[in-house]
Amino acid sequence: MTTIVQILTQIFLRVVKLILCFAFAPIPIALAADDEGRGKAIQYFFFSASVGLEAVIIYLATNIYSIGLAGLSSTVGSTNAISTIVAMLFLNGMYLAVIQYASQFAEKTYRRSLIMDNIEITVFDEIKDYKEKIYFFNFRQWIFAILIIIAVVPTYLILKRKDW
Repeated sequence: MTTIVQILTQIFLRVVKLILCFAFAPIPIALAADDEGRGKAIQYFFFSASVGLEAVIIYLATNIYSIGLAGLSSTVGSTNAISTIVAMLFLNGMYLAVIQYASQFAEKTYRRSLIMDNIEITVFDEIKDYKEKIYFFNFRQWIFAILIIIAVVPTYLILKRKDW
């Protein structure tokens, strides 16, 4: 039972990694348009490729594991219980080892540890220097707030009087 929990935990962690990796993909794609961010975008694409390679290895290992389980279940009636338990433990152990080493293989293939350690976050000066001007709003926000009030209040007062 412990091996199955470890297997499910490893697969769940890989699925979360895939989801997070591709959820933030628009950011490096946007960085690729700029000359400064192109290197970071390429690094992120290598990281995404390594996560994809890891997923392919786990998918292949899962198919092999299911074939092994099907073969094991067909021989359960003809063999004794001890050999079935040993075969099941061996199969689970091999599957868990492949899942755990898939990450290391993908990391070495794409040099993922070197890539992700070098990513820096760039905050542009326009964002750093932004200051609110008048009572929590800048000039543009005040103009549009006044335009909204000019449009909404008369509309509300006109429509309030009519009986629909």
